[in-house]
Amino acid sequence: MMNSPSHASQRVQIDIPVAVLARLFSQGALCAAEFRCLDAESKQAIWQLCLNACEGCMDDAAVTSSLPEYHQGAQRIKVLQQQ
Repeated sequence: MMNSPSHASQRVQIDIPVAVLARLFSQGALCAAEFRCLDAESKQAIWQLCLNACEGCMDDAAVTSSLPEYHQGAQRIKVLQQQ
């Protein structure tokens, strides 16, 4: 019997509804850094889905935290991005 390659090196191409991707992003079950888009149209759609998911997270954070804590978090992100 031949050894099968590990799952880490296997690749698949799938066709998945945007609504399913949106749900997976919003649930944190999917990260855009874990895959690549095969065409510009898909990349644009994923980019928009990521922005929408992040916007939802920011809305939740603003509701559940005080403004000073929220501002400090934003400052930390800005500092990390500059490094």
